[in-house]
Amino acid sequence: NSFKKKRTFWEFKFRNSAGDKIYYLKMEGYLLMNNSDFGGFMVSNNVLNGYPIQYTYREKSSISQLNGWTILSSIDDEEYISNPDNFTILGATSILQISPVLLEIFPAKYGTDLFWLYRDNVHIGFYDLKSEREVTITEILQ
Repeated sequence: NSFKKKRTFWEFKFRNSAGDKIYYLKMEGYLLMNNSDFGGFMVSNNVLNGYPIQYTYREKSSISQLNGWTILSSIDDEEYISNPDNFTILGATSILQISPVLLEIFPAKYGTDLFWLYRDNVHIGFYDLKSEREVTITEILQ
């Protein structure tokens, strides 16, 4: 497994879904991570084309290489998401570039179902669609 590095100016850590290892290290301004420790994220091509993330959910995947996270954009509709060609599988290094907060919520339980909240086009939090209320990252990870 090769490690990727990316210049970073923030510091946060989290554990894998089993909760037994921390995979983020801040070291002399570079973030080191092993993509294979996270598995693949299924991401709408609209997110890759610059549309904001609107909805994320995690469900147990029948494909062992996937981690269960699906990431949808603000313009995805039922017709769009029913076509598998409209999705790309990305590793953690790419997700970090798109939205670092996704890696903060990575260890959330299967069944997590989140609507992303924005104010003035800036992500400000999450609305849990199961509990029907705004939630913090700490609450998402419980």
